[in-house]
Amino acid sequence: MTSVELYKLEKQNTSSIHLFLAGMFWHAWEFSAYQFTRYFSPYKIHWKFVKKVGTEMVYLGFPKNGLTKVKEIILEKNFFIKQIDEKHYEINGFIPYNGFESWKKDIVNNTEKSESNTCKLMFLAYKDFYEATKYIYERTSIVSKNLKFGLADKLRENFLEILEHLHGVVCEIETFNTQLFQELFCKIQIKLRLLLDLKQLSIKQWFYISGLLETIKNNLGLESAYLRMSRECLLESGSLPSTETAEEV
Repeated sequence: MTSVELYKLEKQNTSSIHLFLAGMFWHAWEFSAYQFTRYFSPYKIHWKFVKKVGTEMVYLGFPKNGLTKVKEIILEKNFFIKQIDEKHYEINGFIPYNGFESWKKDIVNNTEKSESNTCKLMFLAYKDFYEATKYIYERTSIVSKNLKFGLADKLRENFLEILEHLHGVVCEIETFNTQLFQELFCKIQIKLRLLLDLKQLSIKQWFYISGLLETIKNNLGLESAYLRMSRECLLESGSLPSTETAEEV
């Protein structure tokens, strides 16, 4: 079924829930999605602007095997389900909830605000990470020759890979890859700690770059306790000066 046909079907829909199979997921759109969240499960609602119909359309999805649970609820509630074809089911026998249009409007507006905030945070993260990358390139250019073409080079590569990824996200070329970021971030933390222990970074420099990285991570919603734990370990080992003398380093 095309998006135009689907939109027309849901525009005329006043008493049914239509489920369509797409790949490994069942989807409910528009009015059907609204009723489904009320009677079955409050799955996360998504929306997108569909050019062919010239407006936003809301929808939800659940795994293919989730239909078994839906059918169990239908039996419990004495609803009816009819198979239109192998990729289309229609559910009836329930009292429709009013308020679909206002519900849809709230979904679209709230998501727009959320996405706007996310875009701002992502741009700030990119901007801060650019400064962090520049700082690392400057600092690692003066490390010991024995480390410059090994540890330092790999550290610069890790920074540059994250920076390129964030740039792609900001330019809407790619989506943010949390796993990639976390993996590279972990590698960066290890290398920075090694440079500190090998006396290629001062305590003050290490705290500056580590603090900047933690701020970036927190702004992306990927908060960690790494910096706090590292500070505690350094204090316990006697490697970190007290607050009173830290500014002198």
